[in-house]
Amino acid sequence: YLKLSGNIPKRKSLNPYLKVIAESSEQRCFYCGKPLTADVHVDHFLPWSFVLEDKLWNLVLACGGRSSCNLRKSDRIPDKALTAKLVERNLGILRGNFGASLRDHKDLREWRTWDLTRHIEQLSTTALAEGFPPWQA
Repeated sequence: YLKLSGNIPKRKSLNPYLKVIAESSEQRCFYCGKPLTADVHVDHFLPWSFVLEDKLWNLVLACGGRSSCNLRKSDRIPDKALTAKLVERNLGILRGNFGASLRDHKDLREWRTWDLTRHIEQLSTTALAEGFPPWQA
């Protein structure tokens, strides 16, 4: 709706999500699997320019620096294997695999009644159909 109305929200800092996402991470880049350094980025798995929101289900940790996965990915749509990995991470959060505080995070409450897998797959397909380029790590 926001995209159609032209009322695009302003981007906010993702720093508040860094600690929260780190709880569900092995301290490795979500995309390439390399250990994270001090220069870690919080990345929108599906680009912010497509989803226009900062929600925990769509945020991952990515390696930083000049040749980082986050910068190489840009506004591209990750492949199906990475999409499946994101879904599995989110389902793990909902199952409480990473602690109750993360499982009960306000950004994930809606997913208790929605089909998370179908939603993320539909968003990926729609983004590709709208011209967002595909990406493989």
